[in-house]
Amino acid sequence: MSIKGTLLYIHKDAAQFEQRKLFLENNQYQILSAGTDQDALPLVMERRIDAILIECANESSMAKKLKQIALGSQSLRS
Repeated sequence: MSIKGTLLYIHKDAAQFEQRKLFLENNQYQILSAGTDQDALPLVMERRIDAILIECANESSMAKKLKQIALGSQSLRS
């Protein structure tokens, strides 16, 4: 089976993360994990990520910040 894509999952609840990670991996997704936006930054800048799943209190502001960084790092990699 081939990988469908790479997902970055930002989470606070480890038990919920493990359950969803298993589901996503069983559906051929590679999962990268981060507990905070600071943990996610190096992954966004260094890896090709197809989608980001965010489950924490400051989702909206974190999503905006990561989107700006991801768009900037993509132009640097091109």
